[in-house]
Amino acid sequence: MQFNRRHLAAAGAGALFTAAFGVAATHAASTAASSDASVATAVEAYRTGMLTANKAQLEALCMDQLTYGHSSGRVQTKAEFLGDVGKSTWKSISFNDASNRVVGDTAYSRFIFVGENENGGKTNALKFGVLMVWHKQGKAWKMLVRQGYKI
Repeated sequence: MQFNRRHLAAAGAGALFTAAFGVAATHAASTAASSDASVATAVEAYRTGMLTANKAQLEALCMDQLTYGHSSGRVQTKAEFLGDVGKSTWKSISFNDASNRVVGDTAYSRFIFVGENENGGKTNALKFGVLMVWHKQGKAWKMLVRQGYKI
């Protein structure tokens, strides 16, 4: 088979497409991974804010439009949620089986909340599922929805 400039050009274009697609796919994967990591950082900031009853930290993580649902069915606004911070003393909080997914400027997190708190001299062990919805504002992820559910 004879090769001419058209064959070489076609082969070069195919290689160029393959290389460009590979770079774009790698960039998209690394951007998604870094976005997932930044959501995980926000989720961890929420966990430590709850554990230490740091209202300022929690306030900075929440959108003004926050709807905060408990596994008991109670739903709070941002002000109500922040008003309850510190009423219980958390002894431990861990988020098991955590996963985060970013879709544009929205993300969601799922995990199993396992913790122990003290409220009114009584120690309570808690285990329930959580779904959070995050919205990106500037460079920061802000919590828009938090819903606990019984497992």
